[in-house]
Amino acid sequence: GTQADIEDVRKIWDYFDKNNSGNLSMDEVVAMQMMRLEFFRADAKRKCANHKKTMEKIGIECERMTNDFESVYRSLDPSGDGQVLWEEFSIMAYHVVLSNPFEGML
Repeated sequence: GTQADIEDVRKIWDYFDKNNSGNLSMDEVVAMQMMRLEFFRADAKRKCANHKKTMEKIGIECERMTNDFESVYRSLDPSGDGQVLWEEFSIMAYHVVLSNPFEGML
């Protein structure tokens, strides 16, 4: 992406890497995902408040994703070494953090 994107991604990283460890823990990734789901769910509510079925589907998807943070963590850790480093995060962040998980449902 553009430089602006990378700066946004860096801000997200700095916000969640609370202890400045240089890698994200499972807890930090979970916090990040919860915020993402809440943000996009609220966004969907604004756009689709009258579409009960859509909101139900989004609720179910939210539930599913909330129960599957391990796969989110794995996708941020392509090397599989159990650490999410900035190098990995900066490549994967758009897909895993900034994209709307409910896009296809709206």
